[in-house]
Amino acid sequence: MTNTKYSYKDYTNFLLHNTQNDLTDANGTTIIGSCFYHETYPFFDMSKMGLSNITFKGCNLDNVIVPDDCTMIDCSNRFIRALDGDDWLCNKEGIYIERLSQ
Repeated sequence: MTNTKYSYKDYTNFLLHNTQNDLTDANGTTIIGSCFYHETYPFFDMSKMGLSNITFKGCNLDNVIVPDDCTMIDCSNRFIRALDGDDWLCNKEGIYIERLSQ
């Protein structure tokens, strides 16, 4: 079932700053085309919000740790950190792998 409440929305940095909002009504649904990117707080773990069993389609989930029981279809789920004015691709442990900007 497509979750129209959370699809096609911009939630950049939203989850961490709005923890008073209960997003668990998204559990068990499909979210399409939304951005959950976290720049200020990379490696944000969605499972700590009680989110589970969600299918994400075409979403930006960069810098977000998606729960194991969620499915990502055509999503971006990279880990990006800044170092000396450049953006770097990192692994989940925060180790710098590749410079993205020069």
